[in-house]
Amino acid sequence: MADADINNPNDKFSPYHNLTACLIKGKKSEGFDDMIDFLCRSKIHHALTVNPTIYTSHMEDFWSSAVYSSDQGTPQIRSTLDGKEMIITEAKLRQHLKLQDEGDAISYPRDVYMRTFVSIGYTGNQTEYTIEKALMGPKWKYLCHTLLQCISKKRSGWNQLSSRLASAIHGMITGAGFNFSHLILEGLRYNLQEGVKSQFFMYPRFLQEVFNIEHQDL
Repeated sequence: MADADINNPNDKFSPYHNLTACLIKGKKSEGFDDMIDFLCRSKIHHALTVNPTIYTSHMEDFWSSAVYSSDQGTPQIRSTLDGKEMIITEAKLRQHLKLQDEGDAISYPRDVYMRTFVSIGYTGNQTEYTIEKALMGPKWKYLCHTLLQCISKKRSGWNQLSSRLASAIHGMITGAGFNFSHLILEGLRYNLQEGVKSQFFMYPRFLQEVFNIEHQDL
């Protein structure tokens, strides 16, 4: 990916967003091997590790012409890429990122996911809206940090989990499932519709993977 300059406010690539996870065991991973195994077995393994070459021109084309719609009940983002139509839907994200999450929940009640966090040793206030990453054990902190930097829509602030990401971790830990495809599409919609003042090139790894598969002649 083109290098992001964290000192340049006009650089639309965020250096800590949508990073590629390195799920390789070694001396530096001692104490985290079981969590690496857990992530390698998970439905999000491909999404965490897929690492296509990202083209700035593709991101510029996509975001400059992107429009969100929900025609006929199917939420989608329509755009053009090198003059070719590009449509991003939840189903395409699910297929191309190999997420296997069709029909899974998009969120869980706070009392439900909080019980899961307490069961893994979370010591924070159970009535707070967000969950503090620092208030859990090292391997669970590793899981949270991996999802924050690789999957979430965030581009800064790595100490707290939103209710949606807490739901995702609950779904992973308990096996109840979570719809990451919906999470990603909603992030793209937010960036397009509501994040106008701070819009950036969100989810470049995921978009480039879809571009590469949908239009192999690019």
